[in-house]
Amino acid sequence: MALSNKLSIDQLDLKDKRVLIRVDFNVPQDDNGNITNDQRIVAALPTIKYALEKGAKSVVLMSHLGRPDGQRNEKATMAPVAEALKKLLNRDVKYLKDCVGSEVEQACANPEHGTLFLLENLRFHGEEEGQAVIDGKKVKSKEEDVKKFRDSLTKLGDVFVNDAFGTAHRAHSSMVGVNLEKASGFLMKKELEYFAKALEEPAKPFLAILGGSKVTDKIKLIENMLDKVDEMIIGGAMAYTFKKVVYNVKIGNSRFDEDGAKIVQGLVEKAKKNNVKLHFPTDHVTGDKFDAKATVGLATDEQGIPEGTMGLDIGPKSVEEFTAAIKRAKTILWNGPVGVFEFESFQKGTVALMDALVEATNNGAISIIGGGDTATAAAKFGAEEKVSHCSTGGGASLELLEGKTLPGVAALTDKKKGCSVDVDDEESAKCFENWNNLSVCLNNETKGWGVMHHSMSDRQPNALYEELDLTPDATPEDIKRNYRKKALLYHPDKCGDDPEATKKFQRVSHAAEVLLDPQSRFAYDNNGGREQSQTVDLTNQNVAVAFMKGCADAIIFIGGGLAVECFFYASLVWMSTELYKANPTDESFAYLHGASGFFANAISITRSEGPLKATLVFTASVLFRVFERAGRVIQLTLSSAGCKDNDTDEYENRLETVERNSMYRDKFEKSHDVPSAGGVDKRLLSEEDFFVLT
Repeated sequence: MALSNKLSIDQLDLKDKRVLIRVDFNVPQDDNGNITNDQRIVAALPTIKYALEKGAKSVVLMSHLGRPDGQRNEKATMAPVAEALKKLLNRDVKYLKDCVGSEVEQACANPEHGTLFLLENLRFHGEEEGQAVIDGKKVKSKEEDVKKFRDSLTKLGDVFVNDAFGTAHRAHSSMVGVNLEKASGFLMKKELEYFAKALEEPAKPFLAILGGSKVTDKIKLIENMLDKVDEMIIGGAMAYTFKKVVYNVKIGNSRFDEDGAKIVQGLVEKAKKNNVKLHFPTDHVTGDKFDAKATVGLATDEQGIPEGTMGLDIGPKSVEEFTAAIKRAKTILWNGPVGVFEFESFQKGTVALMDALVEATNNGAISIIGGGDTATAAAKFGAEEKVSHCSTGGGASLELLEGKTLPGVAALTDKKKGCSVDVDDEESAKCFENWNNLSVCLNNETKGWGVMHHSMSDRQPNALYEELDLTPDATPEDIKRNYRKKALLYHPDKCGDDPEATKKFQRVSHAAEVLLDPQSRFAYDNNGGREQSQTVDLTNQNVAVAFMKGCADAIIFIGGGLAVECFFYASLVWMSTELYKANPTDESFAYLHGASGFFANAISITRSEGPLKATLVFTASVLFRVFERAGRVIQLTLSSAGCKDNDTDEYENRLETVERNSMYRDKFEKSHDVPSAGGVDKRLLSEEDFFVLT
């Protein structure tokens, strides 16, 4: 199940539409029905506000609350939620006393523009979950009743937005049965984006930290992650089953999973087969009982945990080892605490690893906390907002990490691909569909990045635009499918069908692969012939986005200055666009517009030693400063490939050379070819930040 290609609310036209939103307002309440924690309501506000701000005719919110088992229960009514929502939004909320039926349909059919509705609890109807509890017995709902329920929900909106990730693992009617275009809300979108970073194309090394009580509860999770990670830390109570069975360590009264004992050896063998480094605790904080007031002790593997005591946390040596693994990792996924963090005496291990996780995040790692108890620990110890992402889905997160398909996610509409509705003629549309001869440019009217088609005959562009987040389709899955692990080194314009030249390219390819990490994934660029080089080849845009998103660890260019030039331009475009999206100010747009100037003028910039290299050096410097990926871009010129009677072996020894050179700094500052960045200080980089790639 691809996570990164799903439609999101910001890709929908909401103006004058009735927007039906599935939210998660399953909030805790006291005995009097008062909401004790409104965090889930607050978390949905960005999606709700966005729909209203984009001119929605109405916004219809639906959610479950508690477990009323298909029966109306006044203790589970949404009325208190409606009142809380009114206060948070400071606006009227029309609370409807049912979620389906003719009265609800009529109220939502043609409401006053900008109306906000909240429906009654979905689970007052058994058709939501597919069953009800009647007289203490579960009764399956009739298919015709479920269909009627879903049809009634469908009538309440023109588009459907799902922002309830915590329920995404349930094939409930409100999650999968609304027959409308289905997009993710901002909460759901963030969940999918970060889990995609871990599960589809993670930055390496990839570390998983897994805890929990029983191996059998996490068997599917462990098995699935062993196919993806480079290192795995196994902590919590389930670690003791591994320690006893595999390593013959005495575990005293620590929890032992009899069923799990039958499978741990197989998991260790799978880790060895997949070259995954496993980490287990080697020292243990013990207690004489499972209690906050237990007598605390410390035991090592050599000593064993004494009888009458149990391991309740990891010890200082284990903390040191696990912290080192966290510091090495570029992607870190944590599901399950490593100790009984609820008890102060046994929380030090979890706190120490949480601190290390925050530090790794500050140093550029992607850190994901997979919901459940780990998310509770993150909130308790103040790390919730300091990691890359803390999931809101307990069961949904676990099933996703186990490799299961989440019905609520699978039901979402895929992102649109191909031509935009602005295609103005059949010939251009056909060319666009085939990805021929395209470049990326700035649409000055919409201030949005798009794709422009260039005619091969006259090189005059037709105005074809597609938003950057839709085109190119540079999702990790697409990158994985379209770019080869081994760089394709072939240049038809210069080498043609010359088999000898092709062999030399292949030799250089092998050398580059050896010089770099063997596990690196390569994106390749083939700049094409002279005609094509007159425009900015979209291949460069795809390669740039692949690299900047972390989908490729290294880029190999062949051809000459133009290929690497276009890559840097495309990368700067991507970076500027992301900065503008994150902080849409006049200054950030001016910088983005400046990047546009670089990019649009690429075909006219001279290849002389001055302006061209000055521009490239500046662009490279910005990219390396921001993304810290210096040394992972290699340009292989035609000479280095052996096409000009040069000694290929000589160049093979220089493939990864990155020379520092500040001589172009003055040229950069004086260059008239560098467009204004709207007040952004072009001298913000020090001399040592400038790189020339050879």
